Amino acid sequence: MIKLNKPTLAVLASASLLAACATAPEESAPVADAAPAAPSPAMAHFLSDGPAADAPPQLLHFAPLIGDWSIQGERRDADGAWARSPNEIARWSFRYALDGYAIADMWTAPAHDVDLRPDQTRQVGINLRIYWPDRDEWEMTWVSPGWGMIPRYTATSDGNVVVMQSTEENQNGALQRITFHEMTGDSFSWRSENSTDSGESWTENMRLYGTRLE
Repeated sequence: MIKLNKPTLAVLASASLLAACATAPEESAPVADAAPAAPSPAMAHFLSDGPAADAPPQLLHFAPLIGDWSIQGERRDADGAWARSPNEIARWSFRYALDGYAIADMWTAPAHDVDLRPDQTRQVGINLRIYWPDRDEWEMTWVSPGWGMIPRYTATSDGNVVVMQSTEENQNGALQRITFHEMTGDSFSWRSENSTDSGESWTENMRLYGTRLE
């Protein structure tokens, strides 16, 4: 488990193929800047102020996460030791979406107001989460440029804990299980576990800790 800053996709333009194949060197025509997109009334309504009046009550299981968060994290190394980052690693923003029937959350690591190191790239991604009453489960998907795939998850929730599990193996041949817990309204905890034996056993490999931003 969801987030709103909207991701911007950059388009990289290459030199003209005709110019590259010309027998005599010629200057390439300058690439015109893409025209700025006009404001879209429809996109402005992607996010919602709150849940729809007839939305499934399970949507409120994410209510403690609605807002903006500073994220710290820790990872488990090959020896099993946990190393925690001393600084913020990401910003995470959660909002109601799709006329109040879904949760959208935006992940940015590091945050846009943090300068990148020369060897660093910024990861941006968005989750979309919706609850299906007839199946009594959540369905969620994560989209991020450069991720290599669009993973899908199903999830259950009870108001205190949200447990997500991927529906297929990732690029490393592992299933992923994600748990949101200790959601107090001002903080939350998150953990990720992997399984390489079709869910028979799980190994925790990452933890995140969210602190609400004012």
